[in-house]
Amino acid sequence: MAASEGEEHIHNLLKQIALMEIKIKCLKEREIEQKNKASSYETLLKDGIPLNEHFLALKTKYNTDKNKLDAER
Repeated sequence: MAASEGEEHIHNLLKQIALMEIKIKCLKEREIEQKNKASSYETLLKDGIPLNEHFLALKTKYNTDKNKLDAER
């Protein structure tokens, strides 16, 4: 392997390492987001209120917000 081929090979490896570091960072951010979502679901389950009550409250909030947006248009 000539010197320039070796340097090119090292350069390509460094680019691959940089790409892997970016992918690892994205995966870590996604993991944190998923943990945060899971903790919010756990909160819903721990508060002692039946889930159907939460769904009804979300449905009511959705309808209220939708009506506001429709009125603004």
